[in-house]
Amino acid sequence: MGLYSESNFEELFKKIPKDLLPEEFGGCNGSVKDLTVFWKDKVESYRDWFLKDENCKIDERLRPGTRKTSSEVFGLEGSFRKLDLD
Repeated sequence: MGLYSESNFEELFKKIPKDLLPEEFGGCNGSVKDLTVFWKDKVESYRDWFLKDENCKIDERLRPGTRKTSSEVFGLEGSFRKLDLD
């Protein structure tokens, strides 16, 4: 995927259908403002779940064995000093 502007929306539509994009991006899925209001209301409708979830935590001190770093868990060894970009 690349960068798209108003001059090449047709290329964008080959990758992402118009019915998934807001009007400001040449689509037909409502305005960005309407989508923002919709998703804000949707997230707020789960307020009780988020509040309850805040109390569900793990005490990592009780876990047996040695602590693992994110590199060990997710395999992010190495560095990103040189990136080969297309």
